[in-house]
Amino acid sequence: MSTAAIIAEYNPFHTGHQYQIEEVRKHTNAEHILIIMSGNYVQRGCPAVFDKYTRTKMALNCGCDAVIELPVYYACASAEYFAKGAVNLIKQCGCVDYVCFGCETENLSLISDIADILTNEPEQYKHNLKSHIKSGKPFAVSRTNAVLSCLSDCCQDEAAKVLSSPNCILAIEYIKALKFFNSDITPVIIKREQSYHSMSLNDDFASASAIRKGIFNNSADVTKFIPSQCLDIFRTGHAMSENDFSDYLFHSIIYGNNLYDYFDVSEFMANSILKNTDKYCIFSDLAYSISGKHTTTTHSYRGLLHILLKIYKNEITEYISHDYNMYIRLLGFRKSHSNLLSELNKNSSLPIISKMSDAHRLLSEDALNMLIHNVKCDNLYRITMQKKYNLTNVKNEYNTGIIVV
Repeated sequence: MSTAAIIAEYNPFHTGHQYQIEEVRKHTNAEHILIIMSGNYVQRGCPAVFDKYTRTKMALNCGCDAVIELPVYYACASAEYFAKGAVNLIKQCGCVDYVCFGCETENLSLISDIADILTNEPEQYKHNLKSHIKSGKPFAVSRTNAVLSCLSDCCQDEAAKVLSSPNCILAIEYIKALKFFNSDITPVIIKREQSYHSMSLNDDFASASAIRKGIFNNSADVTKFIPSQCLDIFRTGHAMSENDFSDYLFHSIIYGNNLYDYFDVSEFMANSILKNTDKYCIFSDLAYSISGKHTTTTHSYRGLLHILLKIYKNEITEYISHDYNMYIRLLGFRKSHSNLLSELNKNSSLPIISKMSDAHRLLSEDALNMLIHNVKCDNLYRITMQKKYNLTNVKNEYNTGIIVV
């Protein structure tokens, strides 16, 4: 019996994701597909468009066999921490043979070569990186140029495209993480047919970005990009955006601790936030106002989200020292593949939490603190959703059971 893992956000789940699952089965012949999925907050520094249980239902209805939550500390972090948190979780499961991911190139050898350069940092790379930064180029541009200088001329054009694609950058980080954790899990690339940046709704597949835009702007019917098996779930979902959290964000900024203590918040960003807080009252407006030469928009979003969720630098350092993950949070599974749960229970090096009532019995104090903080972040999402849609009796993390289909 073999198992393939996919690291995903499903923000929201669409036909492209369904295609990827089908391709993973073809490429690996795996009996089981296990998903490591971001919870209620995602890597670009925003709340997920639908809550984690809604997205879990959609994924399970469309071919996934089990869904495990990526803790919030890694789900809304930079590519490096996102990848390490997810790959470590897969390794700790103890029963995964393949990790599969989508990107715009199938050239795994090139991805691996770039990962080696970034991991080992040869002298030529370090010299050129320092030189480009000194000349005034942004770090991302400097890093790309430094990597290219270490590659042969014949692959530099392709490498430049790879280093400009968010999905390929994540792929590089997945390979780096596999090497870092000395894992023998086999990486498998599923070539993306739709660009991460594309905002078109006129193709056979649409990006999650385009679908989210369609949801919030009511600009087009996006349901043709949602698999039929989960259309009803999609239509009854309660869409959330970062601006729904604006009041909570500004309260955290005004009454919170030293902003520099939060993860992904530099001293420069902290000062910029304080200078701009009186000028703006919307999450997205503040994020764009503090972006510029020294801070990308995505970095700004992540910094603000960490302030909102009260995620501190020292916490991340502590959890990394505990080997990144201390528990496995199961969100859902398919009954027809319940033997995957047996494999997880038999092989996992971490306690598996399927209901919160088990947590106090199974977890150490540090692990429990990590889980409870995640629950507090989930409660904020739930309360904000209740307020926006005037909902009552929305279940919390203590009375929501895992999803079984």
